[in-house]
Amino acid sequence: MFGVIIAMAYLLIRCADYNENNTASQALINLGYVGSQSCEGCHSNVYKEHMSSAHFNTSGPVKIDSIKNNWKLYNGAYKFPDGDWVESRYTNEGVYQVAHTSMDSVKQKADVYFGFGRHAQSFAHWEGNTLVQLPLTYFNNAQGWYNSPGYPDKVFLNRVITSRCLECHTSYAKVTEQKGLVEKFDPASVMYGIDCEKCHGPGAGHVEWANRSNNDSSDKHIIKAGNFSRQQSIDLCALCHSGVMSNLKPAFSFKPGDKLSEFYAYNLVATSVEDLDVHGNQYGLLSMSKCFERSEMTCISCHSPHNDETNNIKAFSQKCMSCHTQQHNFCSFKGVNKDMLTGNCISCHMPEKESRSIVFKEQGTGKALAAIMRTHVIKIYPEEAKKMIAFIKQ
Repeated sequence: MFGVIIAMAYLLIRCADYNENNTASQALINLGYVGSQSCEGCHSNVYKEHMSSAHFNTSGPVKIDSIKNNWKLYNGAYKFPDGDWVESRYTNEGVYQVAHTSMDSVKQKADVYFGFGRHAQSFAHWEGNTLVQLPLTYFNNAQGWYNSPGYPDKVFLNRVITSRCLECHTSYAKVTEQKGLVEKFDPASVMYGIDCEKCHGPGAGHVEWANRSNNDSSDKHIIKAGNFSRQQSIDLCALCHSGVMSNLKPAFSFKPGDKLSEFYAYNLVATSVEDLDVHGNQYGLLSMSKCFERSEMTCISCHSPHNDETNNIKAFSQKCMSCHTQQHNFCSFKGVNKDMLTGNCISCHMPEKESRSIVFKEQGTGKALAAIMRTHVIKIYPEEAKKMIAFIKQ
């Protein structure tokens, strides 16, 4: 099972930047972007780490050369209760999804993927300059193709992908026309993935400064996110990790260092932590934690912005131990070796929960299958702690 999941996760997303060389198109160059490859010369270690991260690979063009060795995974189908069905089909020309209804069959090519693939991976098709989501999503927990989350329990085509979707799955996309919710984009302007310039701003001025070699250390052409205030740092992550927010200004207006509340209004409907979903609202959940309230912690207190530390429980636990030492505010469980406890704070205090927004329906039974993600409410969960202590004592 693990091997299949990893294979899918890396099926499409290797080296899938704006083009095959991780360099910017002319449309992006005109806006001051240079592409992530321009960063490699001076920041090679960070560049290499980030290229394999979930952030960088959260979207990209579907490339036939990247998937041909795992083509069997792309063949599958999902049947709806009314008898209609959709198949995913691999061909030498690309991957297609074909919807078969009582009326006709509609074939659409998978042009773009969304999602790193750890939990799921969805696909989109360019209808002219409008991007539409395809009906099927690959769900790793069940190792198969399912009706995309949020879709009705029937064949549904052409749900448009908006600039707000792209704001969190790409680094930039230029809207050329808008009619209601339907937006047209300049495909050449789409900067896939969360790239260096998403957090540091367009890098043309910085590259020019670096190439001057005049020993001038006062570069003001790049945004140094490491120097942000606590709120600036939080806002940069909260742009995409605060759940559903209402636009006050157009997508992509927010820039690193800006005050997020001037661009988006937070969803204030939730009255308790139980109302917040574990998917997409990590900031909302974290803000309800005593660790957050009683410290100056930010998202990057625990998460590296450049490399992927997913499932490295020990590494994350060491972040906890920077405050909760064995001499101060340490775990109160008795009868368990302290060294064993320091290796895994996460499973007890940030357990995995089912998402209510990323849910798939099993074919035939209609059984709900939810994506599993860690909550960001850091607290004592007695039942989870009992499970962990029992496991340790085995």
